[in-house]
Amino acid sequence: MNAVTAITNWIVRHPALALLLALLITVGLGLGIRDLGFDTSNRGLMAKGDPAVTFYENVVATFGEDSILSIVVKSQDIFQEDILHSIERLTNAGGAIEGVSRVVSLTTVSNLEGRDGVLSTDDLLLTIPSDPAELAAIRESALGNDLLLGEVVSKDGKTSAVHLFLQSLEAGEEFEARVIGEVDRLLAAECTALGGTAGPIDEDHSATLVCDRDRGRVELYQIGTPYLRQEVRRTIRGDLLKLAPLSLATLFVTLFFFFRTGVAALPALTGLLSVIATLGFMGYMGYGITSVSMMIPPL
Repeated sequence: MNAVTAITNWIVRHPALALLLALLITVGLGLGIRDLGFDTSNRGLMAKGDPAVTFYENVVATFGEDSILSIVVKSQDIFQEDILHSIERLTNAGGAIEGVSRVVSLTTVSNLEGRDGVLSTDDLLLTIPSDPAELAAIRESALGNDLLLGEVVSKDGKTSAVHLFLQSLEAGEEFEARVIGEVDRLLAAECTALGGTAGPIDEDHSATLVCDRDRGRVELYQIGTPYLRQEVRRTIRGDLLKLAPLSLATLFVTLFFFFRTGVAALPALTGLLSVIATLGFMGYMGYGITSVSMMIPPL
């Protein structure tokens, strides 16, 4: 008689004790759920020991890595005095957030251009002028510099970005949530400073603030890897809360429909216990729920 048969026979002879043991094991492993987080990085999907992964990790160890959160400012023309001042305030306030290592925007970049055979490296905005002719000259310089186009200003001059470089790509959920929350507060305050009323643009872009003002509306929002990771975490958490109970209820109803007895639905209970134990074990081992492993509870 092999070990599997012996264990099966013992369970049949001692059902109550076997159930109690199963519950104790589930509770013990289930406590690890407290340490279970969400792994929304692409590293959770990489095979450890793969040469490409090893090379990437060596590059990161040598040169470091940055995670970028971008604040986007959109208007019919961003080269207006109050909007440029708004970009300047967002740049200064964003740089003061704990965890932000540096900031790149229209107010921090250099405008490399040749003048009478000499390479000029002056900042694009030494000061923010109020004269329309000087604003037009700044617009012409910025849109004529290929190094700036697509980085801090769009080709049509209607969109600008303030890039906040966070200290680490592997920052935790609480850190990223705090930074994103602070940026949200900055955007709301900036919309008020522009003299507009803040409000979401629509249901599909609920994070966008629309600032309606006399000189045209300004749209403010944030985007970037930290923001996307935060949205993925929110989506995974929401899906788990909806799909896991729905799957359990579907399994129970299906078994009850075919066997017409509540005892036949016991596999639904054992499935629940196994999911709890598996997720708890993942928490103990330091693994997080990824877009792949989130399928464990529904399955």
